[in-house]
Amino acid sequence: MVSPVSTRNQIESIGRLLLEAQSNPIFSHRILQDVQCLPPGFAELTTFRAHMLTHPWVEELGRPQRPDGSWSRFHSMESTIKTRFSSTEIAIRRALMLGLDKETPVLA
Repeated sequence: MVSPVSTRNQIESIGRLLLEAQSNPIFSHRILQDVQCLPPGFAELTTFRAHMLTHPWVEELGRPQRPDGSWSRFHSMESTIKTRFSSTEIAIRRALMLGLDKETPVLA
C-alpha cells in the first residue's frame, strides 16, 4: 500500500516537472496553487499571479465586461445574444478555471 506522504511527494515532483516544462503564467500559478498547495502569500505564487493578471486570456475577460460588473445575462440558460461570453455565469466559470479569485479586479 502506498502511503499518503509518498503519493503527495510524487504529486509535488510531477508539479515541479510541469513548472519546468512550460512558461505560461496561468498554468504556473495553477500548478503552484493547486498541485504544490503553496499558501496565498508565498513569493513565487505572488510573482506568477502578477504575470497572470496581464495575460491575454485574463484581459479578454475584462474587455466585454459591463460597468455593473456583468458580461451579459446571468445564466447560460437565458442566453440568446451572441457575445464573447454569452452569460455572466460562463465568464465567471472561465475566470475560476484560469485561477482567478474574488480578489482579482475583474471579479471584485
